[in-house]
Amino acid sequence: LEWLIEECHKRDIEFHAWLNPYRIKASGYAAGTTASDVANTYSNYPKNPASKADNILMTYSNGAILNPCKEEVQDYIVDVCIEVMENYDVDAIHFDDYFYAQMSKDITVLTEPDQDDYEAFINANPSCGYSKTSATNKKQWRRDNIDDFIEKLSIAMTEFNIENGRGVQLGISPTGIYRNGNGSVSSGSNTAGQEHYSSYLFCDTVNWINKEWIDYIMPQSYWAFTHSVAGYADVMDWWNNVVEGKNVNLYSG
Repeated sequence: LEWLIEECHKRDIEFHAWLNPYRIKASGYAAGTTASDVANTYSNYPKNPASKADNILMTYSNGAILNPCKEEVQDYIVDVCIEVMENYDVDAIHFDDYFYAQMSKDITVLTEPDQDDYEAFINANPSCGYSKTSATNKKQWRRDNIDDFIEKLSIAMTEFNIENGRGVQLGISPTGIYRNGNGSVSSGSNTAGQEHYSSYLFCDTVNWINKEWIDYIMPQSYWAFTHSVAGYADVMDWWNNVVEGKNVNLYSG
C-alpha cells in the first residue's frame, strides 16, 4: 500500500482507500450458520466487534455484517479509518455501497434479526416517536444508525486533518439511485430501479450531502443515456442538482 501511494503521488494521482465498512462476508456460510458461529471464528480477536454475536447480523445471502446500530461497531470502524490515515498518506477514505444488507426474502424489516435492537432503542428513548410495529419507522431508524456513523467519522477525520495538517477526504460511492421520482430533488431521480434510501441498504446519502459530512459523492452511474430504467443523464443530472450549493463534489462512478 505504501508503494502504491508513492507511485500514485509521483504521477499526481490521488490515492483513495476503498473500504466496505460493515461487511464480514458477502455470502458462503453454510445454511443455518448463526451469529454465534461467526463470532467464534473471531474469538482470538477480542477488539474486533465481530467477536461478539450481539454485534452480528446474518444476511439472506448466507453472509454476515456488523450491526450498524451498535456503538461499538461504529467506533471500531471509525478507529480503523483513522488508523489507515495515521499510517498511510492516503488522500481519501472511500466507502462502497454496502451499508445494511438484505436479511429476508421480501425485506420484512419487523421480523429481521435487529428487531430486538429496534425495540430496545424505543424503550430507552420513549420520546423518539417510533412505533415497534411500524416498518416505516424502523427503516428510518436504520437510516439514523448509518447517519450516526457517518457523522462520527466526519468529525473524527476533520479533527485528524486539523491536528496533522492533512486534507484526507471522505467519499461515498452509493448505488446510483437514491429514490425514484419525477426528477425533482425532493422526489427523486426520474428512474425506476433499486433505491438505496430504502430497498435494503437504508442509507440517506442526500442527508450526508446536505449536512456536508462528506467531501464527495460518486454515484455508481453505469447506465447508458438510453437506459429505460436509469438513464445516465436522468441519474447524474439529479445528483448535480442535489449537490448544488453544497461543499460536496460530485464524481461520476
